Amino acid sequence: MNRFKAIIGVLIIIVPIIVLFILHFFGKNQFSTLPILGPRSLSEKGDTIFHQIPKFQFINHLNQPYGSDSLKGFIHVADFIFTTCNGICPKMSSHFQQLQDKISKFSDVKLISFSVDPKKDSIPVLADYAKKYNANPHYWKFLHAEQEKIIEIATKGYFLPLDLSGQGKEFGITHSEMAVLVDKDLRIRGFYDLTNPNNVKTIEEDIRILKLEYSNPQMMQKNLK
Repeated sequence: MNRFKAIIGVLIIIVPIIVLFILHFFGKNQFSTLPILGPRSLSEKGDTIFHQIPKFQFINHLNQPYGSDSLKGFIHVADFIFTTCNGICPKMSSHFQQLQDKISKFSDVKLISFSVDPKKDSIPVLADYAKKYNANPHYWKFLHAEQEKIIEIATKGYFLPLDLSGQGKEFGITHSEMAVLVDKDLRIRGFYDLTNPNNVKTIEEDIRILKLEYSNPQMMQKNLK
């Protein structure tokens, strides 16, 4: 009897510790969801309409059409860079390269780098830049489009500032250091400073949360309320 009481006493102490351990190390992936960011409105039926990346079609560094239809059904992370940038772009692309290594185990995640200097960043130039950072085209695409379309998708789609007026900091260009996480329904779920190496891990963790949301309809439905 005394032995039985002793076992019960030990369990009373150990079980809460185990529960706290599980919540601490696995709680984020198991119990959290990511916010859906951007403006929203209500339909006539009273349902919430969330901002989505608008429809676009550009040309990728393989000289193939690529756009929003190609990204529908995939989680993707986007950034805006240019190949002659000597400021923040090398850090951003290096961290995308690290992120590529981490997402290579996922079949439903893509990386997208939009060039903000279409005059200099021709398709062959983007292809060379992709090779420089060992970009695997299955996971990571570089996109080219006319200047007006790049400005529109950056500012109205991904909500990132972009100044190509010639008054920018470097080569007359001012662009954001942020990466944008977008879900399979083209809704924005996170912004991350891509010059910060710690955010490579943060983005990977948040991608895992999104994947868990899509595998758990109850979690997704809760986030849509």
